[in-house]
Amino acid sequence: MELNLEHLHSFAVLVRTAHFGRAAEELHMTTSGLSKRIRCLEREVGALLVERGPGGYQGLTDRGRSLAERAPLILIAAHSARRDGDDEVVVLGFPGRLSDYFTQTQFGLLVDCLSWERPLTHLRLQGVSYADVRDCVINGSVDVLIDMVDPIRAGSLQIPLAEVSRSAVVTDSSALGEQDPVFLQDVVAEPILHDSRLDPSWMGPWVLADVERHSPGRLVDVAASGFREISEAVRTGRGIAVVPGFMAQSLLPAGLRGRTILDAPLVQVRAVIRCGESRPQVAALVRVLQVLGHALSSPVSAPPGARDHRR
Repeated sequence: MELNLEHLHSFAVLVRTAHFGRAAEELHMTTSGLSKRIRCLEREVGALLVERGPGGYQGLTDRGRSLAERAPLILIAAHSARRDGDDEVVVLGFPGRLSDYFTQTQFGLLVDCLSWERPLTHLRLQGVSYADVRDCVINGSVDVLIDMVDPIRAGSLQIPLAEVSRSAVVTDSSALGEQDPVFLQDVVAEPILHDSRLDPSWMGPWVLADVERHSPGRLVDVAASGFREISEAVRTGRGIAVVPGFMAQSLLPAGLRGRTILDAPLVQVRAVIRCGESRPQVAALVRVLQVLGHALSSPVSAPPGARDHRR
């Protein structure tokens, strides 16, 4: 089965927006033109993909859901080649290290998706010190910042990317290592790592910012410029760490475990851009981050039969 990539891309945008009008606007075409593309794709596939009703888009058929799952991989495989020349550049900033946010596979997916959205756009990475997090977007050193700081800064716009659970990082031999998920009351009874050099709002992702409310929690000061130092401090027995769940899922070294904290507040992951930013390459990067961020979102609920062992 040979698919028209333009039709498939239009289908992927429709699935993401769940609305013919919004998808057509993003694709810079008319709604009727988009509808024709989808019908052409359905003829290529030989099956109905989209459920339609009086209000337009009503969802996907079984074949539509199957194709929607495979479409990003098909598009990435077809459009992964980068182009040379005088291309536009967009700068993505992140506090700490890139490896705190993306595995190698995830970063490759980010690059390839951006290449599809804006074929002539090159992604440049810029590490940002924790001290400069508040100003790097405003002063123009980065175009888009991945951030988990709560306060909104003047002159910037924060765009939600994901809400992720928090996980306790523990050693294999820890008592908490035998439980998953764990409860907040049990976590704060342990020594918890934090870095007193950081802005207090940055404690939220790394530890529980309100840990003092959950006596008898104890904070252990540790200098950490990234997840690597946090992990090493846990491994050597200085305490446990509380991190965004996606870090505990994919970035832990051998000997450590991530345990979801069932009743901890979710971490808000955001993209920060300057107010009034209108460059298309920046908009394209934000769209890609939103799509990838959706995959990180992790509402947490107790599994069936889970026993609340809080004292």
